[in-house]
Amino acid sequence: MTQAQQDKIRKKLAEGELEEALSEWVQWVNTANDAELLKTAIALQSRYSKLESNKVKGIISQDNFNLEFNQIVDGLLDLLNNQSQSNLLHMHHSYTCDRSPQTQAFNAQIQAFPDRKVQFFYLYGGDLHLHTGMFRRIVLDLEGRSLDYLNSSLADACKVRAIEITFEGYEPLEDYKTELLKGIFAAFALQPNQLGPILNRRLTDILQASPLLRDLSGSDYVCVYINIDKYSWFSDHTPEAARWFMEEFCNCVFQPGQPRFMFFFSVEFEEEDNTLAQDVRDKMDDNPNIQALPELNKVALSDIDRWLGKYKKIEPDPRERKKILQERFNGAPEHYMIDVQETLQELIKTYNDRLG
Repeated sequence: MTQAQQDKIRKKLAEGELEEALSEWVQWVNTANDAELLKTAIALQSRYSKLESNKVKGIISQDNFNLEFNQIVDGLLDLLNNQSQSNLLHMHHSYTCDRSPQTQAFNAQIQAFPDRKVQFFYLYGGDLHLHTGMFRRIVLDLEGRSLDYLNSSLADACKVRAIEITFEGYEPLEDYKTELLKGIFAAFALQPNQLGPILNRRLTDILQASPLLRDLSGSDYVCVYINIDKYSWFSDHTPEAARWFMEEFCNCVFQPGQPRFMFFFSVEFEEEDNTLAQDVRDKMDDNPNIQALPELNKVALSDIDRWLGKYKKIEPDPRERKKILQERFNGAPEHYMIDVQETLQELIKTYNDRLG
C-alpha cells in the first residue's frame, strides 16, 4: 500500500467517514492477494454494517454506538500500521549494497575512540563508485534506520545531522583554506562574509551559532561530507589544508552535551586517470589523525545477489531473483556502484508501486 493510499484512508477516518474508509481498505486488500488480510478486512466491514443496523433498529445506545465505532476505527488504524511495517521499503535501502569493508573500518574507529568528539575519514576511489552513497549509508547506520525494513516503526538510535559540501579549492594554500571554511560555514547556515577573518574562526563557532545544531545532544552526530574532485585536488595543498583543518580549526574544547563530529573528505578521480589515482593513494596515510577507509571499487555480482536475498520481499521467488541478476546486470561479475544503485532504486520503486 502506498503512502498516498494510507493518507487517503486516514483522512476519511479523521473526518468520521468510517464506511468510506473501510470500503477503500477492502478494495485495496482485494488486490493484495493476502487471504488472511482479506478475511480480517471483511470481518471489520461486517462489524461496522451490523453496528449501523443496530443503530437504525434503535437497539443500541449512543454511548455504546460511539464505543464500538471508535473500536472499529482503532482496528483499521492498527491494520494500516501493520501493513506499513510489513511491506513498504524505503528508498534509502538502495545504499546498503556491498561496502562492508568501509563500514566495518568506520565502525571500528568510532568504537575504538568513543570519547573523541571529532574524527576524520578519507573516502577515495573512482568517480563512478558513488561516494555520496557510501556517506549516506554511514549516516543511515548511525541513525539505526538501516534496520527499518524489519519494522518501519523502529525508533531512531539517535539524531544525525548530515551535511554535504561540494568544495572548490584554489591555490595558493591560504585561499584553499579560506574556500574550505566558507563552504563549511555556509552549509551550516552561517554567512561567512559576516564572520570577519574566517581563518581565525574555529569549529566551536559553528557549534555555538548554527541553527542546524540546536536540538542535538551528546549522543547525537554531525556528519560532514566534503567532496574534492580532480579540479580541487592539489598534491601538496590538499593534504596540508586537511592537516591544518584537523589540527587547528577542529582543535577545540567540547562540552559533554555537545554532539560528535564526523568529517569525511571524499576524493574522487576518473577511472582512467592513473596518475591522479596513484597520487591520492600515496597521500592517504600521511596524516595519523585521519582514517582512510578502504578504497571504493566495483560491486561484485554476489553482493547484489546478497542484497536481493536480504530484501527478498521485493521478489520472494529465488528463480526470479536470478532473472534480475541476468537481465538487469547481464550476469557480469562486477559493476559500478552508480549503476547498481540506480537499478536498486528502480526495483524498490516498482515493488512499492505494486503494493498500491
